[in-house]
Amino acid sequence: MQTLKFLGRGSAFNTAEGNTSAYHIIDNTLILFDCGETVFHTLIKNNKLSNLIKKHNIEDIYVHITHLHSDHVSSLSSLIYYCYFVLGMKIKVHYPNIKRCEKGYSSALIDLLTIHGHNNEQYEFKTNSNRYVFSHPVLHTDELKSYSYTIILDELGCRKAFYSGDCCELRVPTILNINNGFYDEIYLECAVNKSNVHMDFEYLNSVIKPEIRDRVYLMHIDNMDKAKELADKYNFKIVELDK
Repeated sequence: MQTLKFLGRGSAFNTAEGNTSAYHIIDNTLILFDCGETVFHTLIKNNKLSNLIKKHNIEDIYVHITHLHSDHVSSLSSLIYYCYFVLGMKIKVHYPNIKRCEKGYSSALIDLLTIHGHNNEQYEFKTNSNRYVFSHPVLHTDELKSYSYTIILDELGCRKAFYSGDCCELRVPTILNINNGFYDEIYLECAVNKSNVHMDFEYLNSVIKPEIRDRVYLMHIDNMDKAKELADKYNFKIVELDK
């Protein structure tokens, strides 16, 4: 069963499905993965974010960024401003790519948010992830550092999910963990159109064992109609959007 709640499942140019982003609520914390161009609008439409905060008594919001392409980070600034000025919350932002410097550390994401007018009074940049989330470097493009995440789905640590972010391949240890049943749920990006920066159906068919595929959910879809046909062919599932 799909545990993560998806605000969008589309690729950068498939805006009809919304930019791929998911959230999980655990221990009074809302954990959000990526905040692309369409995500802020989805969060505030019909007071969705405010209602989630009230319903689940949310005390913290963590945003974990996979990489800095616009369909994964472009409305983060709006979310920070909204949470700070409207909701009175200082959200926590995590992007693993940091560099040590005289001031302690620097990050391209901090630079980007500074350009948007933010200061550290409005959000908290976290050099370490939330205790329920662990990052892993992946290969996506040569220009950007990209990351996948392991997510602890329950407070006892019994159930785990893998969230690929954008990548062109899975690392061997990840493939082994997926195929040996280490993850209870596996969320993988998958393109219909072949690309050197994204995984596709043929690649996933070659590395994911058939007996594991009932745990695999596909996201970052570029062509939904064709993706549904191929998902049925290879016995994968496409993530469902949160209602």
